Amino acid sequence: MVNYTNLCKTTVRMNKGKKIAITRPYDNVKDVNDSKDVWSLAVRVMDLWCVTGKYRQEQYLEMVIADKENDMIQLTVPYVELAKWKEILKENNTYTMLNFKVLKNDVAVKASTHPFRLAVSGAIIIKLVDFPAIPLASFRFKDFGEILAGNYRNDLLIDVIGAFQDITNTNKKGTIIRSVTFLLKDASGLMIHATLWDESAKQFFDAFSQANGPETIFIVLKHVRAREAQGIYPLCVTNTWSGTKVIINAEIPEIAEFKTRFAELPIDDVNASQQLSQLTQGSQMTQQGDIMNKAHFLTLSEVNHVMHETICVTIAEIKKINANKYGWIYDGCNFCTKGVRMDNGQLKCRGNHINDEAKPRFRVEVEAVYKNDKAKFLLWENDVASIMGMSAQELKEQLVEFHPTTYPPILDQVVCPQKVFKIKACLGSSPYSVIQISDNEGLLKNLEKQFGLGEVSSKLALLDEVKFDEVKESQELVVDTLNTQSLCDETDHSCSSATPPPKRNSQEDVDWVGSTQDVEATQLSSTKLAKQPKLEPKN
Repeated sequence: MVNYTNLCKTTVRMNKGKKIAITRPYDNVKDVNDSKDVWSLAVRVMDLWCVTGKYRQEQYLEMVIADKENDMIQLTVPYVELAKWKEILKENNTYTMLNFKVLKNDVAVKASTHPFRLAVSGAIIIKLVDFPAIPLASFRFKDFGEILAGNYRNDLLIDVIGAFQDITNTNKKGTIIRSVTFLLKDASGLMIHATLWDESAKQFFDAFSQANGPETIFIVLKHVRAREAQGIYPLCVTNTWSGTKVIINAEIPEIAEFKTRFAELPIDDVNASQQLSQLTQGSQMTQQGDIMNKAHFLTLSEVNHVMHETICVTIAEIKKINANKYGWIYDGCNFCTKGVRMDNGQLKCRGNHINDEAKPRFRVEVEAVYKNDKAKFLLWENDVASIMGMSAQELKEQLVEFHPTTYPPILDQVVCPQKVFKIKACLGSSPYSVIQISDNEGLLKNLEKQFGLGEVSSKLALLDEVKFDEVKESQELVVDTLNTQSLCDETDHSCSSATPPPKRNSQEDVDWVGSTQDVEATQLSSTKLAKQPKLEPKN
């Protein structure tokens, strides 16, 4: 029979006088779980960023660390430990790290796919040690094809790379850029929208303004989220509150390799020489970008079903001029674009400007068509004059005989193939007033690629046909009156504006680190929840 008491005493005597090693062997990152806190890791800091609050105050550090097998895990330094470790932890350095708080990786925005995440506690030991076997930080690009096919996780940060194509929208508050939306094209020719907000939008414009020459501009977006299409907004990638990096035309291997593959694509239908001219001082856009500013894109079918006044962009061709009792010209004010009439012996507009004589201005009603859908548009002075190459006054002076309802043959020039129109539309307000026209072929084709044109989509809560017919019939009696009241007011385009894709967050997007004795509850980096933009009423 074995005497365990004597055996234990013997074992103790045998080890007496010998030093016992306290250094733990390094664990693999992939093996980390919440069964213990005593983990020993040899890692490289792949990414590191400071999460700031509303007033730019630093709240905590977030990082991604990886071992020699390139397995990654997310690590948080809470505010109580921030001052101690902020100057020690640097991106791309290698360290030994021991003792963590291990938490489930259940935050709304994840920087790694590891089922667990780590948090620094008061017991942690971190030492700077050189581990050359641990590979340097690299991008983990997500394929555009996978994103467009829905093969992504909207709670996981990704990296994307592409060639800049076109700015489709900006959102400003005074002189401050709130957001910018643009198109990126990958090396296979697929395109995707990217929307950057706040500080990331500023990074974009700052970097963009430093790009030189007409060559193609290549952009890397590191740590962005893929957002599914919602309502009128297409699928896009967007930045997080903190941690997103915007890299433009940098001398890095990833961009150099992408340039080589991109050069094998056919010449793009968007003129690369126009790209840099789209911005002046990082904030101004050309016509093709500006026409999308503060406007939804709707098909002509959807335009005909809007329930609320809205500014939108659509594609159509002008088939013919519609002759009507108001003719193709009106008596306008010399100080604004409103119509004038006699008031107590004076020629006045609704803005009370007094005129010695009226100024002739174009007002041409046309039939716009896209596939099987039709609508009436009103073209005003600026657009008609740009097509004709002369103002209404110049045309009137050249006519041998003038009558507002006698349409001179030269006006047939307004009949044109497909163009992009920015209009103001509302149910019962036909014809729709045209605000701007663009004949940019690149913009036209980009819109056709990005939206399901010709089909009634789910972008609007459409009226059912019976209800629509009833509403239309009841309003036909007042349409003529409504048109009469507004037919001479070219610039009365005031309506609530649309915005680029909003930060579509819910309560689920609030991240939680977890409260322990050493780790305070905090919010991990996510797209900002505050300051939601005002949206156009959903039609």
